[in-house]
Amino acid sequence: GSIPDSIDNLQFLGTFFLNDNTLTGVVPSWVCNSYFSDSSYDLRGNLFSCPLPACCSSTGNGRCTPCFDPNSDGFPYVVVFGSLGLVAGVMLLLLIAYFVRKRYHQAELGGGHALGDPTAAGQGGNEREPLLA
Repeated sequence: GSIPDSIDNLQFLGTFFLNDNTLTGVVPSWVCNSYFSDSSYDLRGNLFSCPLPACCSSTGNGRCTPCFDPNSDGFPYVVVFGSLGLVAGVMLLLLIAYFVRKRYHQAELGGGHALGDPTAAGQGGNEREPLLA
């Protein structure tokens, strides 16, 4: 999504941190208003379109960078591969959770230990034949 212009109407907005939220569109010019100090807002790490307002571009305080030209060849790749990375990460976490749950469920059914303790009953391990004297 993008930053709605209606936020500019919030009279008592003191801080404005929307960094690393994959926001798109144009950064509104009102972020350069004098009631925002350099430390009271951060819009870095989004997918804003170029050009950025001068106050927060890389030549300003840098609090809106980076920006992307939606007409360039690189922009779709950033969005597509960024989304694919997120999906792959979620799939990996789900896969890990599945196998961990399966392992604990098998341990409950078999009476063994969930962590595969080789000394657990019925799983082999360090059992020795008694020594004959």
